[in-house]
Amino acid sequence: MNGYRGLAAIGLLLFLGACDSGSRYTEIIEVTPILDKSAIANPARASRDRNATILASFQTVGDLQTMTYFGDFDQVIDFQHHQLMQKFSSSGTSDGAGNRRACSMFAQRTGRDTGLVGRNFDNRETEVLVGWFYPTGGYASVALLPLADLGYTPDDPFDDTSEQNRKTLLYAPVMAIEGMNEKGVTVTLASLDRREVTQDPTRDSRFLIHLVREILDRAASVNEAVSIAEKYNVFDNGAAVISHHIFLTDPHAGSAVLEWRDGMMHLVKDTGDWQVVTNSAMFETSQEERRRECGRYNSLAKTMDGLDGPLTWQQAMDALAAAKQKNKTYVIDGQKLKVSTQWSAVFDSGSREMYLALGGNYQTIYRCAVGEAVVAR
Repeated sequence: MNGYRGLAAIGLLLFLGACDSGSRYTEIIEVTPILDKSAIANPARASRDRNATILASFQTVGDLQTMTYFGDFDQVIDFQHHQLMQKFSSSGTSDGAGNRRACSMFAQRTGRDTGLVGRNFDNRETEVLVGWFYPTGGYASVALLPLADLGYTPDDPFDDTSEQNRKTLLYAPVMAIEGMNEKGVTVTLASLDRREVTQDPTRDSRFLIHLVREILDRAASVNEAVSIAEKYNVFDNGAAVISHHIFLTDPHAGSAVLEWRDGMMHLVKDTGDWQVVTNSAMFETSQEERRRECGRYNSLAKTMDGLDGPLTWQQAMDALAAAKQKNKTYVIDGQKLKVSTQWSAVFDSGSREMYLALGGNYQTIYRCAVGEAVVAR
């Protein structure tokens, strides 16, 4: 029942037909980024006041926190990468080691140039930040960050009236865990057992979450995302350790999983109109093995087998609602952890929209579009 280790937890169980969505989705809240367009158009001129401009874009919409980011995120990645490598050289592991959560994911091609991706974030209690990102010379994206990753807990919650708390959100470009860009490329994560990876001396190293950021900023397709990943020694819970696989989709090529085995990265492509991913290994395992090993995989695969047409975002959200967890106990590395579904998200790569439900409340849906919809102050 492994999931994102201090980086992300993502999950979905698809269940159609029996779900009654009549009492759901009664309120659709449109959420748009707030930023002066001139700041994005002229990032160099705005660089001196960049942080102040970004902080001014903060807003609270219902139970959702949002902020809009622009600039050269590669510089931020380089700075944090140096800090991470220094940490690993002394301790060998990250703070997230062993902190695993249950998760599963799916993608379905709903048309020639469209598709849906769904997942539940099943974790200990956390709030969520939705960020819009406008990288210099890159693709706009919308991405998610659990505020627990910034140290906020139910005992010490995020205070949206605190200037110091809001300043911590400036770390979001290098800590956002998953999202979708303006080309319809989505990237999400699920954890696996800890594995050693071979360090190729001819390649640079890249922290997993930094790779998520680079894919969202630079990849216009699954193939381009794979090419980006192939440039690096990818790691997460240690300088030579990987404990996740990566789920990639785009509206044209479908989906694929990047997974590490015997120290090497491997690609597992979808073989039809859908692909299911949980915490079970994908590389060189049959679908029958995955079904036997993971009940969530089996349930989801059975339902996907029975589909007679493309999903709507409401049907995908119905599936997430049917799979939500409440105080589910997992024993991980000898420790009991209780997790609940913190949010459910559906990414529509055709419309470039994300639909988000928070804390098991499926009456209120936040709709967040990717792209140029910037409101100037």
